[in-house]
Amino acid sequence: VKSIELNNIRGFRGIHNIENFSKGINLLIGTNNSGKSTILQAIHLLQEQTTSIPLKATDLSINSPNGYIKITLTE
Repeated sequence: VKSIELNNIRGFRGIHNIENFSKGINLLIGTNNSGKSTILQAIHLLQEQTTSIPLKATDLSINSPNGYIKITLTE
């Protein structure tokens, strides 16, 4: 994962970009109700919705009436 963009997903009101993921293992650290679980649920939801991903895909996204989730993959 290269970056995650959340717009009006659960506690994330407006557009929020989460960038600078490292290769390998990344940790999500924060206080209670800071959105750690929401980020993981967004990734999980996107994986469920995209059952077959083209080998050269760089962006995955889900749109809903109230917001969207977009994940950019490392090329």
